[in-house]
Amino acid sequence: MRHWLLIMSIMSGLVVGCGTPLEPPRPNDDSGEPGVKELFEEQLTILEADRGNPEHWHKLAMAYHANQQIPLAIICYQQAIEAGLDTSQVHLMLGLANAELAQDEAALAAFRKAVEVDPSDAEAKWRLALALLELGQAEQALQRLSSGTHDAGVVAVQHIRAQILIQLKRESEAINGLRAWLTRKPGDLHAHYLLGVALRNQGKSETATPHLKAGVGTSPDRSGVQVVIQEWARDTQSLRTKALRDLDNGSVDRAISQLKQLADDHPEDATLVLNLGMATVASGDMDSGKRYLEQSLDMNPELELAHRQLAGIELRGKNADAARKNPQAIEAGIQHLRKAIAISPENSSTQSLLGKALVLQGKNSEAIEFLLPSAQARPGDTQLTVNTISLLLDLERYQEALDLIEVLRVIRPDDPNPVISAATAYAGLGDMDLARSLLQMAGNRWPRHQGIKRAMRTLEDTR
Repeated sequence: MRHWLLIMSIMSGLVVGCGTPLEPPRPNDDSGEPGVKELFEEQLTILEADRGNPEHWHKLAMAYHANQQIPLAIICYQQAIEAGLDTSQVHLMLGLANAELAQDEAALAAFRKAVEVDPSDAEAKWRLALALLELGQAEQALQRLSSGTHDAGVVAVQHIRAQILIQLKRESEAINGLRAWLTRKPGDLHAHYLLGVALRNQGKSETATPHLKAGVGTSPDRSGVQVVIQEWARDTQSLRTKALRDLDNGSVDRAISQLKQLADDHPEDATLVLNLGMATVASGDMDSGKRYLEQSLDMNPELELAHRQLAGIELRGKNADAARKNPQAIEAGIQHLRKAIAISPENSSTQSLLGKALVLQGKNSEAIEFLLPSAQARPGDTQLTVNTISLLLDLERYQEALDLIEVLRVIRPDDPNPVISAATAYAGLGDMDLARSLLQMAGNRWPRHQGIKRAMRTLEDTR
């Protein structure tokens, strides 16, 4: 409601004369960071020079949209269309902006127009189907998707189709479609989640559980034009953004030069000093990079990323042998990670790094308390999951290891290693027959795998 009132207040203050393009809407003076303000001003200046150009309105709309000025973005998208821009993309973006404000009917109309303009646009069709579904029109939504069978390879189409079928209580169709999809894309974690929901609805809880765990915390694919908007804004934005993009692209020296200039112009900006530290570390100058990072924390102790970066410097390349030789560095890295977690306790990536660092100190029991929740929250991070399983087996926490192994087996059905780990866990629980059966099954499927043969010999030696 607040956003819609803002739109109305902006519109009421704008006068459109006959044939006269709309006055460009502007954000509040206090909206956005310095780099974002620069982007807005640049696009407004371009538009002011030629208000009749629909592309200028479109680009200003994307600048607003990318930076959450959604009411202003809607006005500019509408003006771009009024000025003659009639592409499926601009209608999609208008629909997406309306959807973000829960203006469902307006979003639906925009998505319908996108399909009308380009009936072959896969995203226009699945966004229209999703809008229909959210308005309770599931049958019509399914018809929209069914009319574009050539779009079957689009991830979003698979997710939405399954979601519709589940809502229509046609779980068997959803299960068949998802299983077929997962033979092609076994790493699609949200598809696993939807499969788990459909199986659970059929009363098959035991079969559903590993799929639900695999997809826990995942979201359906809804990218498409959102990526276009964000990438355009990133590529057009301020010197700071361009410097960070140079850093991402490997142009480290240029990034450092630009960041130094910005840091001189904005000496109070701790984030700029942090960025400069990251770029300097990337150049290989660890000592100078570390000083910049520490300086950024002096300016703002709540910079979680600075703590993570400093931890990375202390822990870089460390193994158990290095940890014994330089325990102070490991401890310093751990302290930074603990501070980062205190700032952002929900960051499972930081928790997993802390777990790995504690393993270097030999504190396996404490480490697993950080690694296990991280692995459970991020099942798609297979390396984290594998490391956690290995540690659980070392700690003889076999049932918890089996819970993770079960998830790993549905994500990586063609990998024999989770089967070996499962056999190890069952042997630890005393179920030698099941352990032997798993290894025999694995041996039949992967007859040349040396790890299976070693596990079988170990199992026979314990008889």
